[in-house]
Amino acid sequence: MHNRRTQDKRIADDTDTLLAMFAYLQLLRTYPHFLGFGVLLCASASFGQTWFISLFGGEIRAAFSLSHGDFGAIYSAATLASGVSLVWVGRLLDRVALPRFSSAVFMGLGLAALGMWYCPNIMVLGLAFFGLRLCGQGLLTHISVTSMARYFDANRGKAISVATLGFPLTETVFPLTVVAVSAVVGWQTSWLVWSLVVLAGLLPLSLYLLQRSQYLWQPLDVSAAQRHTVETSPSSISTSGWTRERVVRDRRFHLVLPYLLAPAFISTGIMFHQVHLVDSKGWPLEWFAAGFVAYGIAKIVGSLIGGPLVDRYSARALFPWFLAPMSLGVLLLGMTDAPLVAFVFLALTGVTNGLSGPIGGAFWAEVYGTGHLGAIRALAVAIMVVGSALSPVVFGSAFDAGISFSATLYASFAIAAGATALALIAMRLPADEFPG
Repeated sequence: MHNRRTQDKRIADDTDTLLAMFAYLQLLRTYPHFLGFGVLLCASASFGQTWFISLFGGEIRAAFSLSHGDFGAIYSAATLASGVSLVWVGRLLDRVALPRFSSAVFMGLGLAALGMWYCPNIMVLGLAFFGLRLCGQGLLTHISVTSMARYFDANRGKAISVATLGFPLTETVFPLTVVAVSAVVGWQTSWLVWSLVVLAGLLPLSLYLLQRSQYLWQPLDVSAAQRHTVETSPSSISTSGWTRERVVRDRRFHLVLPYLLAPAFISTGIMFHQVHLVDSKGWPLEWFAAGFVAYGIAKIVGSLIGGPLVDRYSARALFPWFLAPMSLGVLLLGMTDAPLVAFVFLALTGVTNGLSGPIGGAFWAEVYGTGHLGAIRALAVAIMVVGSALSPVVFGSAFDAGISFSATLYASFAIAAGATALALIAMRLPADEFPG
C-alpha cells in the first residue's frame, strides 16, 4: 500500500502544462480498469441526459398528443422527483459495496428503458422518465465522480477528468447513432435495443472492470488479508470528514447553492427548447446540431485541462470560475443572430461542462472530506437535477408569455453573474471554517 501511495504521489508531481499529457498516460497505465469504469459510467449516463431524451421529443409528443408545455411539465416533474430521490438513494454509496450498488443502478436504467419501449400511457411515460433521470443522469454520474474523488487523492483532478470524458465521447458520436437506430426500427423499439445494451453489455462490463481493479476501490487502510471482507463490510471505510447534516448548516454551502443550480438550469433550458431557439434565430436545426461537434471537442479539452489545474491549484481556488465560459456564450447568443455564434456558444458551454467535472467533483472532497462524500455529493447532484427540472417549465412559460429568447438569455446571464458573485464571496470566507 505504501508503494501505491508513493506511485500516486509521483504521478501527481508531474503537473507542468507541457508534461500533463504524460501524467495522464502514466495514470491510465497504472489504473486502466478503474478509470475505465469511471468512463463507462459517465458514458452510460447519456441514456438519462436531456439531450438524449429530447431526440425523441417529437415522436413522444405525437404518440401521446402532448403540447410542448405538457411534455415539458411531465419531464420536469419526473426530473424533480428523481432529484429528491437522489438525496436519499445517493447516500447509499457510502454504505453499499460499489459493485452491488452500480449493478442495481444499471438494472434500474435498463428497466426504465424497457418502460419507454412498452409505454402504453402517460403514467408509464412519467415513470420511465423518472427511472432514466434518476439512474442515468443522477446515479451513474454520482457513482463515477464520487468514486474517482474518493479513491484518488494526489491525482483526484486528473482521475475525474478522465472519467468525465465519457460524457463528450457519447455526446459527440451517439446522437447520429440514436437517429440511425430509430430510423431503422422505430423510436419506441429503439428503446428495447438500448435496454439490451444496458443490461447485457454495460452492466457485465462494469463488473469486469471493478473486479480487475478491486485493489484500488477497496479501503486504503485495510490490509491485504482483510480485503476480501470489504464487499460485505463497507463500514470499514474511513468516515473522516463532515457529515451531510453538518454541511447543510455551513453558510458557505448556502452561498454556493445558486452556483450549483445555474449551469444545469441555464444549459438544460436552452437545450430543451433548442428547436424554438433555432426558429427564433432563423437557423436550420442541422446547423445547431452540427455545433455539438464543437461542444464535444471543447468539453474534452476543458476536462483534460481542468484535471491538472485542480491537482496544482486546488478545486477551491478554481471553483468560482468554471461558469465564466458558459456565461459569456449565453451573453453572445443573446446579442446576435449570426450563425457562427451557435458554434461559439456550444464550444464555450462545452468548456464549462468539461471544467465542471474535475473542479466540481474534487471540490466537495477537498472542502468536506471523503468519509461521507457519497451523501454530500448526492445532495449537490440533487440540487443540480432540481435546476434542470425547473428550467424547461420556466423557459417554456416565459416563451408562452411572449418573452423573446434573447430576453431569456440576458436573464440567464444575469443569473450566472449573480451566482458567480456569491461563490466568490463563499470562497473568501475565513479558511479555518473548512476542515483541515
